[in-house]
Amino acid sequence: MYLSKNIKFLRKNLKLSQTELGKRVQKTKEVISAYERGVTTPPLDVVIDLCRLFGLPLDDLVFRDLAKEGASEKPLREMEKLPATSSSPDINRLMAQRIKELEREIRRHNPGLADELGIG
Repeated sequence: MYLSKNIKFLRKNLKLSQTELGKRVQKTKEVISAYERGVTTPPLDVVIDLCRLFGLPLDDLVFRDLAKEGASEKPLREMEKLPATSSSPDINRLMAQRIKELEREIRRHNPGLADELGIG
């Protein structure tokens, strides 16, 4: 699991302070610091917001060492060009389906993390 390391790496790569990143995901600098240090794990809604912000699939943000490996595929979107949410029902349906798939994967591979994230 590379979530905390990747949050810090991506934030620095985008030249954002912890305060600036916190504002984008409605968290304080202290909370972002705790995520980056691995003291706390962000809840699933924050992880999804981070994926949108960084333009990455959830798999990459959580399971790949992005500093060493890079992303597995092209970014989902450029950070500032598209809104974080879409009004398209098809995209929303597909995102919900993919989130459920990822939740099952997390539950299967890391039940402790799934419990922390509140994944049933």
